[in-house]
Amino acid sequence: MILIEATKDSPLIRIDSKKGKVEISGPSYPPNALKVYEVVIEWLDSIKPGQYYLLVMDFYYSYLNSSSKSALLEILKILETLVSNNQNVEVNWIFAESDEDMNELGEELSSMFRIPFSFVAKSDE
Repeated sequence: MILIEATKDSPLIRIDSKKGKVEISGPSYPPNALKVYEVVIEWLDSIKPGQYYLLVMDFYYSYLNSSSKSALLEILKILETLVSNNQNVEVNWIFAESDEDMNELGEELSSMFRIPFSFVAKSDE
């Protein structure tokens, strides 16, 4: 298990390599997003197609700056490559019910990549 605690400008990152599950949640506007997401990118790059029955990625952002979006695009490219090599992948795009921007970003990303996306609206409580 790899756990990187959230900071004021970086999301929580949890990688469960036994289950094949990654969770990224919180705001993401660090000065150097590629450095923050490097651990996720390296871990995904190390996966052999078919290594997991299902590789699950949970994204739950409250905010993303442009450099974080670039890092996210890099992650999604890797996931698309894994899918094309017969690795089962599921992306859960989780957003606050009232956050239309995050919902729209998820919709836009899902249309750019050949990866199964599920959309989960959480209540704003």
